[in-house]
Formats: sequence, structure tokens, C-alpha cells
Amino acid sequence: MQTPKIYLDHCTCNRPFGNGEFTMRTDHLVRVEAMDALIASLGTVDAERFISMVKRDTFDYTEWQRKLWSDKSIEEIHALATEHERMKNEE
Repeated sequence: MQTPKIYLDHCTCNRPFGNGEFTMRTDHLVRVEAMDALIASLGTVDAERFISMVKRDTFDYTEWQRKLWSDKSIEEIHALATEHERMKNEE
């Protein structure tokens, strides 16, 4: 019997907040959709400016993530995630 391979990535941590469906999009698709969203929101010039700022910034995503919810309990975070999902489903 062949041993099954399991792929775990950063999305695995978010599964408890998901709707049970598993979808994995390619990096290319995520980049295209992100650029489309940036251009739709900011316009072409400011979207390019934003990308330039991100590339030269020394922003530490991991440190930001650690501090993001430090003042919230797990119950408060759950309530926020539930409300976010509800709002997303109403769109």
C-alpha cells in the first residue's frame, strides 16, 4: 500500500474558520487577482506605487501578526471571524 502524502501549508491554520471546502489557487492566480483588486481600488499608478513601497519596506509580517490580536481573547477573535464570514456570505 502506498503511503498517502499530505500537504500542509499556512492555509491549514485557517481551516477552523473556513466553510469546509478546500480550494487551493495557484500563486499566479493569486497575484493576478491581487493586482486586479489593487488596480480597481487604487488605480494603476497608485497600485504600482503600493507594490514599490511593499518591496522596499522592512515590514515584519510575523511580528505584526503576533501583535495583531494580543489584546483579544479567543472568544472575541472567534466572534470577529464569525461576523466576517457572515458578512462575506451576505455579499
